[in-house]
Amino acid sequence: MKLSAFALMLLTAAPSVSSAAQTDPARVAQVRQSIQSQMSAEMTAERNRNAQSVLATKSPDFAATMADGAPMNRAEMETATKARLTALVTLADDAGATIDSLTVQNHEATVYATRHDDRTATVDGQSVHLTGDTRQRESWTETNSGWLLRRVDVLSDGSTDADGQALGRVIWTDGVAAAKAKVAAERQADPGAVPFAAATLNHVGQDLLERGRTKDAIAVYQMVVKAYPADADAFAGLADGFAKDGDKGLAMQFYSRALSINPQHAAASQKLAHLQGQGR
Repeated sequence: MKLSAFALMLLTAAPSVSSAAQTDPARVAQVRQSIQSQMSAEMTAERNRNAQSVLATKSPDFAATMADGAPMNRAEMETATKARLTALVTLADDAGATIDSLTVQNHEATVYATRHDDRTATVDGQSVHLTGDTRQRESWTETNSGWLLRRVDVLSDGSTDADGQALGRVIWTDGVAAAKAKVAAERQADPGAVPFAAATLNHVGQDLLERGRTKDAIAVYQMVVKAYPADADAFAGLADGFAKDGDKGLAMQFYSRALSINPQHAAASQKLAHLQGQGR
């Protein structure tokens, strides 16, 4: 693992010891208590909408892989944290993290944790209730500032769409063409198979757009609208892709299609009106 210069500076100096996982009960218990305390501090900061304190529990080289395979670096995590706290209305008392298992190796700890979320947030101008459990593998590093979260691999996010998440991981690791081939193979074996939920790949498409992979995002949304021709969000996402790609005509066509399915689709309505206004 290659650490940033700042992260290396933060590491606690200590005599070298065996690389084997430590089993000393006192040491393991102390590490568990320290990391659980950091998790609790993070949730307190979340409730207080204190982005700086939330970010203080993460290492400078923080990285994550989401359940659908989407990567996230430190800068992206900071942006997502600030947006999440801006949208936060209330956070339930039982929201928090539980350590399911922990192993310690020198100044590194591997934690399997369940994080429970139960919040009310403002999404697209509306108050919505969000709840669910996320199971993840976490890598923590012991530094002069205490234990810091260095890496997260989301193993499951409470979604029942395991197949869709697996397809998302194919997109991120092997590309859209490989995902299309996987879907084609499954449909050849079962012509009625739809091996993903629309919402899962819509989320992948949005992530691709945000990362500047416009052509890939368009291809993903095309997969979704083919499988779900009545999904307004997919058509709106496809329109977003064409708008970002500079094809105003197709963008307007697919925003209109989204509105024909759901006349109350606020984002499609606003973006279509914006494009129409540009033509005047």
